[in-house]
Amino acid sequence: MRKILIVSSEFPPGPGGIGTHAYQLSRHLARLNWQVLVVAPQDYVSPQEREAFNSSQPFAIHSLSRSGWRMLTAGYRLGEIWKCIRLYSPQAVIFSGEKMVWLAGVLKPFFRMAFLAVGHGTEFGKITGWQARITRWAFHRMDHLIAVSQYTRAKMETLGILSDRITVIPNGADEERFFPLPEKRLSSLRAKFNGNQSPILLTVGNVTDRKGQEVVIRALPKILSRFSDAQYWMVGLPTLRDKLEQVASELKVQDHVHFLGRLGNSELVEAYNACDIFIMASREMPDGDVEGFGIAILEAALCGKPSIGTLGTGTSEAIFHGYTGLLVPQNDPTALASAVISLLENKEYSRQLGQNAYHYVMAHATWEKRVLEYHHLLLQLLPQ
Repeated sequence: MRKILIVSSEFPPGPGGIGTHAYQLSRHLARLNWQVLVVAPQDYVSPQEREAFNSSQPFAIHSLSRSGWRMLTAGYRLGEIWKCIRLYSPQAVIFSGEKMVWLAGVLKPFFRMAFLAVGHGTEFGKITGWQARITRWAFHRMDHLIAVSQYTRAKMETLGILSDRITVIPNGADEERFFPLPEKRLSSLRAKFNGNQSPILLTVGNVTDRKGQEVVIRALPKILSRFSDAQYWMVGLPTLRDKLEQVASELKVQDHVHFLGRLGNSELVEAYNACDIFIMASREMPDGDVEGFGIAILEAALCGKPSIGTLGTGTSEAIFHGYTGLLVPQNDPTALASAVISLLENKEYSRQLGQNAYHYVMAHATWEKRVLEYHHLLLQLLPQ
């Protein structure tokens, strides 16, 4: 049986797109008869939750702990990855997440198997300074590179990672986990989340500057002038809750803004289904933080929901403007509000966008289909 080691900077059951990617890659490669070992930290969850999750997987997980001192953490992780490679003897190792790729650059000269690195986007936002130099050095050392979008590939090239060894394999979504619920359940779901029959806007993801929840809140006054009972739900770690509550209070929209925190799987599926429009108003930040794709957009699509994303970010590759959703300029609350209003006013058009999104993802963008591309790429790279 072919053996592969997947090293990621995060992993479920904790949150994060990089972790979701690594999990789906592990899960589907195991279904394709790869023997998979995952090496990754599993943060933001209790030991009991982590143990229950790990014991239910069809692959092995070597969970990494975290030290308060960064250099100590890096040294410990380097040693653990080294040990796992030596003991497991995989034919290939896939590294995902900036800091893990840095460690891969250190390890590469000592091992003969194929080293691959996945680029997600944020790693390449800083184009100067020591971090940029380390990232460029580490990615250049890999045998092959995967970018999760054309946007990410362009960011890699801007950083100076110019290589014919880059393959673009977009992210996917899990149709076994996300799916449309029966219409008769939607009214009760809205009541459960305090939405009743009000229009519901939803964002799923860490509440950060990059994810753009602030832009949605700043768009609410215009949206509420047309739909006075509209509600905005935010699902995910409430990192900037205090800041955004202050913004909402200043705009006098605080009664329409709801921080739901992390939700379990069934509640998350319910939230996607209960919303009218999914919004990912991502933006490029001055510190180089960028959105490389937008997995949550595809998850919303599997629940039959149209999305609004932003131009000039990776979300624009998860949405076909006018067919599966709408795209607006970054940092433009007025344009975002106009897009929201246009969909709420034309329910049939919004419904059709959601149906188009669902059928597109089912036909082209499930994780099963995306990981099959990884499978074929690995077979090409490995000795016959």
